[in-house]
This record gives sequence, structure tokens and C-alpha cells, in this order.
Amino acid sequence: MATVTEKLARLKTLKKQIEVGEQFVLQYAVRDERMKDPLESGGGTKTVLAQKIQALNDLRAQYVRDRDSVAKSNAVTKVPVGKQIRTISEWLIWRREVANTYKIFLAALQQAVIRGRTVLSVPAHRQQEVGVSEIRIAVGIDEKVLGQEIEDFEVILGELDAQLSLSNATTQVPD
Repeated sequence: MATVTEKLARLKTLKKQIEVGEQFVLQYAVRDERMKDPLESGGGTKTVLAQKIQALNDLRAQYVRDRDSVAKSNAVTKVPVGKQIRTISEWLIWRREVANTYKIFLAALQQAVIRGRTVLSVPAHRQQEVGVSEIRIAVGIDEKVLGQEIEDFEVILGELDAQLSLSNATTQVPD
């Protein structure tokens, strides 16, 4: 058994090993026949490359198994963040595909309120100069609730990172 954190670290290592191995194969895949076989001592280029390609296939298979075990763990491990409890998989989807657009929406909504208030800040004696008679705006949302929502959202993002790190460090997945 290993923790999710250990598996994620191993995935990075496997990826790097695969990249290095592929570069090795590419480096020796073609050579001038008149030149001495640089891999002769290891059984010759064909033998060494066949072994290396098999080793790369084994590394890729291990990568898939490790990634799958992390994905399966994420699909069932639930973590609380704020007032919500979701699986890690759901939280990752939320953070990757929902959170950013929601953050942009909240900022745009806050800016709309600020712009509306800026229009109201034109002094009454200047309203005629700028071509505006009586200015009346209505804010259709509770600004205090909006401010709290923005604050809560930032807290959730921070708490989510902490919960994911804690869960990854403590959740055991099969090897």
C-alpha cells in the first residue's frame, strides 16, 4: 500500500523514466551500418532496443495502474470543504471546471455594482452638464451577501487545497 501522495510522486517519476527511455530508443533506432554497433556489448542494438521497448511498455502499464488506483480512490474518498461534502473527484472537477468561471462571475457582479454606484456619484449640480437628469439605480442583489459569497469562495479554495493535501497524504491505495 502507498498513499495517494506517494503514487502521484511515482507517476511523475514514471513519466520521466518513459521520456528518457524513449529518447534512448530514438537515439539508437537508426545508424549507419558501416559504423560499429555502439550497443554491441549489451547484445547489439536490436536486442538492447527490443529490451528497452519492452521495459517502456512495462513502465506505461505501471503508469496506467497507478493512475487508475488514484482515480478509483478519488472517486470514493469524501472530504468536507465548507458546508459541502464531495468526493475528491467531484472537488477536482469543481476546481478545474467550475471555480474559475464562478470567480470571474462574482468579480463581474461586484464590478457592476461598483459601476452603478459610480454613476450615482455624479453631483446633482453636474448631472445637467453630463446630460443626465435624475439618476436612479436599483441593485437587485444583497451586497452584503455578495461580499460574504466572495469571501466564502476564497476560503473554500484555500480549505480545498488543504483538505486535498491532507487526504492525499493519508489515503492508502493498493500498489
